[in-house]
Amino acid sequence: MITLKHRLCALGIGVLLAGAGCTPPPAAQPSVPSGGPAAQASTPADRPANTTTQRSSQPADSVNVEVTPSTVSVPNPLYHPGRSESLDITGKLEGPKSITLTGNITFIVTRESSHGRPVNVMNTTVVLHNEDGKREQFETKSVYLVEPDGRLKLLYKGSGSDQRWVENSTCAGEPRDYIDGHSQGCEVRFDNGSTETSTTAVSKDGDYLKVTEISKTTDKDGQRDGSETYWLDPTTGHFVRYSGAVTGSDGYQLTLTGN
Repeated sequence: MITLKHRLCALGIGVLLAGAGCTPPPAAQPSVPSGGPAAQASTPADRPANTTTQRSSQPADSVNVEVTPSTVSVPNPLYHPGRSESLDITGKLEGPKSITLTGNITFIVTRESSHGRPVNVMNTTVVLHNEDGKREQFETKSVYLVEPDGRLKLLYKGSGSDQRWVENSTCAGEPRDYIDGHSQGCEVRFDNGSTETSTTAVSKDGDYLKVTEISKTTDKDGQRDGSETYWLDPTTGHFVRYSGAVTGSDGYQLTLTGN
């Protein structure tokens, strides 16, 4: 029996968790994606060791917002350990049967150590309830290495013991600020053979700054097409709205909205 949790894992729990991995189902259920074995995670010796510590004069929870008549800018939360965001979400999983979901999503940025190297981590927790009240919880993390120039670059994504390390990437790294008019496209290849291509665009939408990412994830279980959008308040830097959708190669689609 394919449970709600397994189906959501197959879809990546929305594009914001796409490819981060889920706890694999028992081996007796071969049709359910496994999320990649933990053994694929590389050892410290296989990974770049040259890093520098992020330098910032700002407190961890501070927000430095620049607003001019022509430019709107919001700091990227990934650069500020201690920042947290939480949104209530509703959604629907659609396929042969439609399932309505409610819950919440929480993002917490932390400074941690990965094999002796300082990293910034986006910890994401999603709690969902279906129509019968059954509760499912998912926890994932995206780990970013501090590059010599101070920019954060994705090191690996993981859930529990399952980790997918970046083998190569065309991404320039995470921007320090979300700036109106900025756009970027890139591709990441992980050590389990999966790839993620994405295009990100930032634009002003009324009183808010809108960050939209369109992505495609391809791995041994097929392909997932997704999109997600965050609306941020330029005066506070906080998330105010969220919208995301992901469609799997099996025809299932998950949509989520949050406030």
